[in-house]
Amino acid sequence: MAVSALFLLIVSVTLTFAVDPQGCTYDSSKTEYSCSARSWSLPLVYSDFDNIPQVLKLVDIDGSLSYTGPATFSGFENINTALFDGNLVPALHLRCIGGGSLIVYNGTFDNMGWVKELRIFDCMILSLPDDVFSSFGTLNYFSIDGGSISSMGFNCFNGVNIERMDSVPEPLGMLALRNTQITSGGLPNGVLYSLVNVSTIILDNTHMRVVQKDMFQASTKATHISMKNNPFISLPVDMFEKTTSLTTLELTGIDWVCTCPNLWIWTHLTTYNVSLVGDIVCSSPTANLRAAEYYKTECDDSTPCGDETGIVIGSYCYLIGDITFHGVLLITFIIALVAFAMTVHLKRQTADRKPGDKPRGKRKASGSQWKKVGGPKKGESMA
Repeated sequence: MAVSALFLLIVSVTLTFAVDPQGCTYDSSKTEYSCSARSWSLPLVYSDFDNIPQVLKLVDIDGSLSYTGPATFSGFENINTALFDGNLVPALHLRCIGGGSLIVYNGTFDNMGWVKELRIFDCMILSLPDDVFSSFGTLNYFSIDGGSISSMGFNCFNGVNIERMDSVPEPLGMLALRNTQITSGGLPNGVLYSLVNVSTIILDNTHMRVVQKDMFQASTKATHISMKNNPFISLPVDMFEKTTSLTTLELTGIDWVCTCPNLWIWTHLTTYNVSLVGDIVCSSPTANLRAAEYYKTECDDSTPCGDETGIVIGSYCYLIGDITFHGVLLITFIIALVAFAMTVHLKRQTADRKPGDKPRGKRKASGSQWKKVGGPKKGESMA
């Protein structure tokens, strides 16, 4: 009986202090959980976590994250966000094992609306169906790094709002696809239309060969766009006409075919005061020629005077209005100077004249005499 009682006590203590779901470990130094698909037992039940899983990382994935039979997540609608650490962004990270696949469904992320940062690493994503991320509501940051995407529904971002969140430590409002091969060669038409509040869009090294003109037509609040290291060779004319908030643009690492129509971007950058990060470099007709140089020598037909009438001397424009104004000013100055000189001269002549002096410049006519005319002398007859 004593042995049985001791056994029951040990079992009771073990059950009392058993922590966390199978396959999940807690790193107290980082305040995060890591759950391995190699050893977990689905579903991951919220009530089984001994600590708040504010940062939850699922690793070693190779296969489906289902929403039924069993679901991947269970009970997370009960998570107490009031207990969150204000210095941490509530996050869900998915990382596949080397070469591993990822299959997600519309419903996989049900009840995960507390997540504000979603990151996917090194996954061969077979499909991103319509509305797959809608359960997240609002995200501060969403990224897919590495791996590939075989299929994207053009409504896969429908229902999710990516925007700068002031409630998190680092407000970003960022969508980022980096070093991820989009196997179709381009994003589905209209896939970004629902992301009207996104601030930063990163599409770097995504193997995009095709770029639609209206790709960013709904991205009116985007301030930074990067499309570097992609295989497209030009961009559709005026594709950034709707991105009225854009301040910086990155287009490095593109094998640009430099023609004047392809370099319409230079006029856009100047007109809308957008800063280009790094150089655009031509691959043809002259390899390694900076596009700025090509545009200046081959395409820029403007003059220093622009639309104004003027005279161009070197790289400077002298407008007719300015020339006229300065000419009148010069003539006025000369007249004033002559008047001043004449005044000084006259004053000097007046100062040199002595009292009683006859006026200079007058003299008696040659041969003329003045005789006094009077009556006859005394004793002389008038006859």
